Amino acid sequence: MELYSKQKAEVQRHWRIRYQEETERRGQPLPDGFVISEPDDGKLEPPNASRVFLRSCCLASVALRGLAATWDASDEQQFLPSLIDWVTKSQLSDAFEPEELQVISTPAGKLDQQRLVDACWRWEGAAVLAASLGRMTLPAHDQVVNTQECGEACGLFAERVELDEIENSISFDPRFGRTEFANQALAVHWRIRQFMQGRQQAIDFPAYARGVQWAEFNLRGIPLIDDDLAIGDKPISIAHPSDVETALSIARERHQAANWLIGWEPVYSEVETPT
Repeated sequence: MELYSKQKAEVQRHWRIRYQEETERRGQPLPDGFVISEPDDGKLEPPNASRVFLRSCCLASVALRGLAATWDASDEQQFLPSLIDWVTKSQLSDAFEPEELQVISTPAGKLDQQRLVDACWRWEGAAVLAASLGRMTLPAHDQVVNTQECGEACGLFAERVELDEIENSISFDPRFGRTEFANQALAVHWRIRQFMQGRQQAIDFPAYARGVQWAEFNLRGIPLIDDDLAIGDKPISIAHPSDVETALSIARERHQAANWLIGWEPVYSEVETPT
């Protein structure tokens, strides 16, 4: 966890420097007491199991709203009242972020394309949280989750009494190491982003991972082909571009969920995924 504390502190410092530069460029004064670094910049506060379950439920609800927007207009129109009614009766409103509630309450046919896409990808984050509680098995890094399985694991449409029972008895799966998974999510996300933003060449991924000093890359259980990250049945260097793009979206969402699990930020949408 020490490396993540340093990483978070460095990210905070980076953004304050950027803020200082922009403020000075505009000729404006900095706020009183402004400093580049704060003592608690690297502080991590991992959520407890019940909070993780509630957050998975919220993410799955948003994801289902996004999915509904891809259905026929009549199906979406007919379904939305039941989702909104369940969110209300489940008494989970306080667990949602304001933007999430806005997405869920958006009338049929009115969810813009970007919010639709963003919402649909929340299935991946929800699945990570559910997996940390032992409620489902996470697919491979390049495979999207089964939305029905994920929804059930996250308690979608469960009665309030059932949600209470789960929340009060839930615990983390001892086989799911949160730090280890975060190291894995970081490694996968880094490799795909590095590939897409760089020269798109093959590398010896295990050799590179062993030499990383700014983080710990956990490749245990990650499929490799020719010593590089596998995308489907090919190494990333020759995988189809659309498959790589899908894997990047999966990696980004799972990395965010992983960093939230280790306590990067209490507010899910504010969690950063530096690579």
